[in-house]
Amino acid sequence: GIYDLFSQLKRDGHEITFANIDDPGEIVDWIEDPLNQLYIARHNQQIVGVMRAKLGTGPTSHSCEITIAVSAEYRQQGIAKSLVNYGLSDVRHQGITVARGMVFSDNKASLNTLLSSGFSVTGSILKHHYNEKSSLYVDDVTLFKELG
Repeated sequence: GIYDLFSQLKRDGHEITFANIDDPGEIVDWIEDPLNQLYIARHNQQIVGVMRAKLGTGPTSHSCEITIAVSAEYRQQGIAKSLVNYGLSDVRHQGITVARGMVFSDNKASLNTLLSSGFSVTGSILKHHYNEKSSLYVDDVTLFKELG
């Protein structure tokens, strides 16, 4: 089901890390890797959303980097925000004190989700990504949340 969601994102032209998954075995690797915490949203047994918290190691073992995706027909229903809040609460109980995310500056929905979940913008990489749909370069916005 996770692979089906990721394949849908790719077909729809979304430029997110999840859309780059070409082999369901990669998802199995994620599930088996304790550094990847996956959180799933379902509706009628269909996976409609996924959040991954990639936990840091060594000097960054206090932190995680998150990535979120929700199926197009289930967006604007609070699923992404619920995944973020639930997932961050869970990793906080595992000792993670900092969460980070990177969002393209033209992805207003994802920016709003993270900002409304208590993240702050801490910087950006200017014109880091070329958006083929708009034929424009967009920034990568870095967001941060202290989980303490």
